[in-house]
Parts: sequence; C-alpha cells; structure tokens
Amino acid sequence: MTVDGRYVAESVERYFGLKFKEHKAVSANGLSYGYDGKLYHFDGADGEAVYHARVKEVYLEDSGSLRMTGEVCCAEDEWGAPKHGFDALARLWKYGGKKSWAIISFKAARSWFE
Repeated sequence: MTVDGRYVAESVERYFGLKFKEHKAVSANGLSYGYDGKLYHFDGADGEAVYHARVKEVYLEDSGSLRMTGEVCCAEDEWGAPKHGFDALARLWKYGGKKSWAIISFKAARSWFE
C-alpha cells in the first residue's frame, strides 16, 4: 500500500501545526515505512487492533491551551477491551484560514508498540 508524501505533510501540518518537509523511510518497533521520494510504502492491515482516543474531559489552561484527558480504546471492542488513560495538550491556531487546534503533546499510560 502507498500514501503520497504530500498527504502526510498536510496531515502533520493540520493536526500538529508543523511544517513537514524531511520525508524519509522510517523503521521503528518492528514496523517499516519505505519512502521512494514521492510515496510512503507500507504493508496493509494484518488484523492488528485499531485504537482511538476518546476525550472525557477538557480544561482551558491559563496559557489558552486545551488540556484533554480520556481513554485510548480498541475500535473492535469499544466496551470490553481494557482502556488506557491519556493526557493531551493542544493550542489554538489557523489551518486553511479556519480556527483549529494543533496537538502539542499526547501521553498515554501504555505504549501500543511494546
């Protein structure tokens, strides 16, 4: 499977507020993503669980940043699988001329690449 590097750069800018230009192959925790100068190459889904974050509480900090806490959940078993807490911080910024939030940090109680 492939994804165009420009979509990776757009997503990094949109969700993290960072300009991303240093495309390259990446290997970490037994996973590899090749880069051929235009496309990232990776293996398709192999039955691994898919996780997402569910925000439970949001706090506006004195700095104007948002602090979010919640759970990281398994998409295949929303209610039965163990959940792990997270703490995230986001800052206000504009993307595409619209107000948005960029993620500054995300810390989970468990790593999914152990």
